[in-house]
Amino acid sequence: MHQNIFITGASGFIGKALIKEFIRRRFNFKAYSRKKTNHFNFVGKYSDITPVKNSILIHLAQSNKSSKNYKSEIETMNTLMKKNWEHIIFASSTKLYGDKTSKPHKENEKINSYDNYTKMKKLSEQIVLKKGGTVFRLSNVYGSGVNKKTVIGLIKNNILRRRKIILREVQSVRDFIFIEDVIRAFIKALQIKPKKILNISYGSSYSIEEVVKITQKILKLETIKFQIKQKLKKNSIIFVDNNKAKTILRWKPKYTISKGLEKFFNNR
Repeated sequence: MHQNIFITGASGFIGKALIKEFIRRRFNFKAYSRKKTNHFNFVGKYSDITPVKNSILIHLAQSNKSSKNYKSEIETMNTLMKKNWEHIIFASSTKLYGDKTSKPHKENEKINSYDNYTKMKKLSEQIVLKKGGTVFRLSNVYGSGVNKKTVIGLIKNNILRRRKIILREVQSVRDFIFIEDVIRAFIKALQIKPKKILNISYGSSYSIEEVVKITQKILKLETIKFQIKQKLKKNSIIFVDNNKAKTILRWKPKYTISKGLEKFFNNR
């Protein structure tokens, strides 16, 4: 890979995994973070990044706490897009589809923003596509280094401490995809430059309760004690169709939910 790759949000879960694989493959890259650390290039504002010739931008850095600052994130996106990138890959989210229907969501369906986070992602996608970039709508990514506040992060943290699992609820149904499959999709996009919206997902969904049961089987635990904080009044379901990504990227997930969780729990 001879292009110069610029990564924003390099200190995050996906950023660290990308960098690890890029080092292994000896890619040329620069990693940027707004966190001061010895491992990445510190930048106060991502809009200050300046590309060199034949540069590709992987933009992972957008705040999850977007109730107040999403407009500044859009300003950053607009400034970045005005720069001379050979290609851009932007990390969006399948949360854009909402959780009110059990049908498999496809990239061409109408998106209705329902909060500031989805409004930010929707506007960002439009900016990237107008520039000729690629949008990845990522489902629930898990693997080594995942945030402990995510569902699978909480399950692992609780089990390894031999405590009961405390979860807000266990009814929600989500598409869980292993980090290594996500990284492979990014590498494919660097080569192909799809210039489209693509769902990067496992392609099947599981309830949180099912994930716990799979974990129980993997770890050979006779029982798991739960503390559930609430019961949902309505179903919360996100099914995501990944056939477009399979076709365009010539990619498909290698890890089933069982194999992914097994590797995740064995990597302590």
